[in-house]
Amino acid sequence: TDAGCFSIRGVSMPHDTPELVQKFLDRAGRGEVRALPHAVDCIRERRTIFVADLANDPRWSREAGHPVRTKSIVMTPLTAGDEVIAIISGNMQHHERKMDEQDIERIETFANMVGLAVENIRAHKSLEEKVVDRTRSLLNSKVELENKNAKLDELLSKIRRSSEELQAILDTSLGSIVMVNRDGVITARNNKRSE
Repeated sequence: TDAGCFSIRGVSMPHDTPELVQKFLDRAGRGEVRALPHAVDCIRERRTIFVADLANDPRWSREAGHPVRTKSIVMTPLTAGDEVIAIISGNMQHHERKMDEQDIERIETFANMVGLAVENIRAHKSLEEKVVDRTRSLLNSKVELENKNAKLDELLSKIRRSSEELQAILDTSLGSIVMVNRDGVITARNNKRSE
């Protein structure tokens, strides 16, 4: 997908007030939340972006009269297979300390674990779909085989009836009748014995 086109699927803001979270979700719902250049770079370049001092970062969006409360931010791509499916972001807005390399590694590790889990879920779902398709195919084959067996049974029944009718006709004959195939094998005869 185009890295400039985002859809918010989930947000976790545990330290913020419910009103602030709702305000953010309302703005996102109205399309007023724009993708940060950092997020676009994270997706396009498929790499972790770390901004240590957001207050001095010229690319960080600011609203007039609102101070930048977030000290630093890290964004890392969440990939499944060859596809970037999300961005996992963390910040130090509610902490006294600055974000360090261990924080970045934890977020990257978490993103890798989630990406692997998504890949496993996709592989499992694909396998389930293949099992369903194969089962459906086998059931269709079974139905076809049952239909062919029913037709074969019907043909065998017709052959038996025809054979019985032929035998009845042969048995009503006054003389002896013997039917022989090209190999000299007797294929039918009446039950009268020649005298």
